[in-house]
Amino acid sequence: MNDGAAEHIGVIGLGAMGRLMALRLLSAGYRVSVWNRSPQPVTELLSAGASSAASPSDLAQDCNVVLTMVSDGPDVEQVAAGVGGILTAPASGLLWIDCSSIAPEVSRSLAERAARRGIVCIDAPVSGGTTGARNGTLAIMVGGDPSAYERALPVLKALGSNIVHVGGHGSGQIIKLVNQMIVGGTIALVAEAYEFARLTGANVAVVPSALSGGFADSKILQIHGQRMLTGTFEPGFRSTLQLKDLENASTMARMCGAFTPLTDVVCQLYGSMQRSGRGAQDHSGVINVYRDRATHDGGDGT
Repeated sequence: MNDGAAEHIGVIGLGAMGRLMALRLLSAGYRVSVWNRSPQPVTELLSAGASSAASPSDLAQDCNVVLTMVSDGPDVEQVAAGVGGILTAPASGLLWIDCSSIAPEVSRSLAERAARRGIVCIDAPVSGGTTGARNGTLAIMVGGDPSAYERALPVLKALGSNIVHVGGHGSGQIIKLVNQMIVGGTIALVAEAYEFARLTGANVAVVPSALSGGFADSKILQIHGQRMLTGTFEPGFRSTLQLKDLENASTMARMCGAFTPLTDVVCQLYGSMQRSGRGAQDHSGVINVYRDRATHDGGDGT
């Protein structure tokens, strides 16, 4: 049982990540209530011991802590400030932990609006995919006031193994964008190298073991590279979400004057995935863009 088990935590957003995070909180001994737009995952969580609420507002009114895990900025704004949203509840003193990955400026704006309602907010985007969510080993990047971070820490420890307070409101989202620039770029480069090896006649299957322990080795090479070898693109993290994060990074880069040519190219690659109807694939499916292009430009495409 967690020392903070007296906390009543509301979880909004029961997709691939949010559902597993809610289950982790239940297993840690927390009281958990849930809300989701579609009913199926709610039914699963009820069977696991959670309760449900009729709206985000009702959830916020009943709980001490609300955690949101939804897809994008507009979704966060809807569950926070829309009809029946978190910020419409008489919930002064509530701690709102937003684990969604959204644009930093949206996160800051919502934190300001929450503060006016007496709601304490932190942005706490995560990395580690469904495996990390299932095992409670997520990396969590937290932006917000230090006191809010300290209050949230027991809850976050049920979800992650590497939890770092990185600065004020929106800072967690900025570091998550850094994460996504590195992840998306590395996956794309592994795909590029694999297709280079294949088209030059090398045995691509030996690449992970041949590079293991060297400077080119990484979790991405071993995990996503294996997905590329087997053609298994059931999402741990959908390519549409990778594209969204890269677009947010490119937008922020333009705003601050950063030079990000690699990120811009990788953004184009994931845009090609979406345009080819592969948006629901795992982001390792970007290798198919290389295969399409190799076929088009004269490669054998096999």
